Amino acid sequence: MKICPTKAQAHFLRETLELANTACNRISEVAWKRRTFGKYALQKLCYRGVKSCFGLSAQMVVRCLAKVGDAYRPDKRSKRRFKPHGSIAYDDPAKRRLKKLSGKEQRFARDTNHVISKEIVEIAERTKRAIALEDLTGIRLRVRA
Repeated sequence: MKICPTKAQAHFLRETLELANTACNRISEVAWKRRTFGKYALQKLCYRGVKSCFGLSAQMVVRCLAKVGDAYRPDKRSKRRFKPHGSIAYDDPAKRRLKKLSGKEQRFARDTNHVISKEIVEIAERTKRAIALEDLTGIRLRVRA
């Protein structure tokens, strides 16, 4: 779904994004000074201060805390800085919905492949023919467009 905001709405969204990333930088400074990088530990340290200082919604503050915690997960040796227009994942329910849909797609593909292979085996049995299997590993590298 594509969002088509008015100019005023786009301006407000941009300001909110910049404010959220400024909050992420503040949280990152606290995380770096305290050497505390977990989402929940950061939430205990920063939630109230960030919410009151930046005037962000509760969900936005939690998403900022998660963004900072996730940024430090792979490497805690360097301080993180966030760009003013860097993205913020707004809610986890959307992620859960996408994950559910991807599982649905995988089940559909598996079922379709099963039905097709079953049909091939039935035809081979009925006509008393053999089925040849070929190793297709690396076929994309071998075929030229």
